Amino acid sequence: AKLFDAKSEDMYTMWEDQKMIAQAYPQITVGMEIPLVIKTTGENSLEISATEFTNLENQEVYLKDSYTDTYFDLTTGDAYSFTSEAGEYTDRFSIVFQSNSNESLSEEDVILNDTLIYYNIKSDKLFIKGLTENAKRLSLTDMSGKTVYQFGELSASQMADGLSITNISSGIYMVSVQTDTNRIINKKVIVD
Repeated sequence: AKLFDAKSEDMYTMWEDQKMIAQAYPQITVGMEIPLVIKTTGENSLEISATEFTNLENQEVYLKDSYTDTYFDLTTGDAYSFTSEAGEYTDRFSIVFQSNSNESLSEEDVILNDTLIYYNIKSDKLFIKGLTENAKRLSLTDMSGKTVYQFGELSASQMADGLSITNISSGIYMVSVQTDTNRIINKKVIVD
């Protein structure tokens, strides 16, 4: 079913270039991922939950939050809570049918094994060492999903020398790097 009029606060899936409010799939497979688009007009606290499942007996169903690297079990009936700034998010959420613990090692994980990402509280700097690619974009997101810092074009040497990030609260943050070859590297860092 096509979505003809997206509301100011809305969520939908895509089929080719069409916004959809409902879709049917011939067969659910473990590796399937269904991207969700979230549209919001301001900084809001939002919740996502599933109220009904049809023909998914004994099937795991998770909401994947790529910004926080979180997999939320939708079959529990609970709601996933998050905050979001104004915008249309096409790459944050998706419905998946396995948790991250069942996933195989991806190319990004191999890159990450050779890359060290950490925050040094004494110098108030975020370091990304061992990355051979430059970055198109780098963002630091808190666990509620709010972007607290964002950088544009960065060279590998700038990231290795450290990026100044001041006035940051203690907590867990997600560092997301989009490289100049369009790879996305996500890494949790702890600021203590």
